[in-house]
Amino acid sequence: MKPVSSPLYNYIIPYLDFSLRTNLANRCPELSQQIPIKINKMVITPDNIQIDNTTYTIGVIQLYPNFKTPSHIELRNKNGGFKHDVDRYGFKKREETENHSEERKQIMMDNYERYKKEKEEAEKLGPAGRVKMFSCIVHMNKIHDELFPNSDENKDPNYIHRIQLKIEKFKSMSRTVPLWTSIEQVEYQNSYFEARGYLIKKLFLNKNLVIKNLNIQGEMYLNKLSASIDTIEIDKFSDFDALRNCRNLIVHNISDFNVFVKAFPSFKTHYILFKDSGVTEDSAWKLTEVLQSTVPTKHLKIIVEKQKAEMILKEIATMRGAEYGEIYEIWCTEHPECVILPKSDELEINVYITPMEGQTDDKRLLHFKVNPKGYAYSLS
Repeated sequence: MKPVSSPLYNYIIPYLDFSLRTNLANRCPELSQQIPIKINKMVITPDNIQIDNTTYTIGVIQLYPNFKTPSHIELRNKNGGFKHDVDRYGFKKREETENHSEERKQIMMDNYERYKKEKEEAEKLGPAGRVKMFSCIVHMNKIHDELFPNSDENKDPNYIHRIQLKIEKFKSMSRTVPLWTSIEQVEYQNSYFEARGYLIKKLFLNKNLVIKNLNIQGEMYLNKLSASIDTIEIDKFSDFDALRNCRNLIVHNISDFNVFVKAFPSFKTHYILFKDSGVTEDSAWKLTEVLQSTVPTKHLKIIVEKQKAEMILKEIATMRGAEYGEIYEIWCTEHPECVILPKSDELEINVYITPMEGQTDDKRLLHFKVNPKGYAYSLS
């Protein structure tokens, strides 16, 4: 069989499986940087990373070198292990901010001594003080466990912990039964989050990625990803370059919609959907003013309550140059009128309300859409 000619690389290599391309990149970094890796769907969650039909799961597992691993521990290891750091006994490590201050520790120790004295007094009463005595014992044990979660520090547990990377290859993205599974384990020397960061760096650093759909939970991973992305779906809004430069953006939550309005002029995104925004009449007004400028966004949708959508539409209708009109998208609907606003000599903005498909609740879709001038029929 003849080797593939160089011009055909551009037509074959971009569509190879991601894991195969990753192995190829390790052997030939220059080729990986020149020819893009095309990914149809990528999902990054706190639990795993899914790239098309392959799932990468990293976690802290618990092993028993000299004994049979209990079945519930085996099941947890099989599912990827702990998704956080643990101490030698398997307890979740407390962050420094969660540690007790010296003042709080002293208060707890004083309470412990108080319950101890009350227990001794109750013991002197015999059967009449039994309830009080057991109540004091419960409080003392609770304080002791909180202050000294691992009081027997010199005794080693009969198990160890390791960092595990599990790679599963599936037949399709439905992810039922894996075609094959690869498991790698290393000593638990670095933290879980350092290991996860290393994995993301290993997968994505110095690679020319072209991603069709990216679903990401946690903005901390956005700054580690450099790629050309068609659609991003993110749980919380953040002002990162990846969000500004993708073609389509879906945001599940934003704490302050004015943060987006301020960043909006730098966005090149054509389509944006906010599922929970907290938008107000004032922020919608400012948003419309930005949309009237030279931003390339073509369509912006916001899910809001019906009453708020109606209030915003009335407020937008009072803007300079605004007039009511009709477009075919909302003919014979609950809200058949739109608001027409000028954008340029060739373009206009149509603001209108549509129902939520498949839902009967009080939510509505508020649209801000850029159309050719004259697209809407003026009712003036």
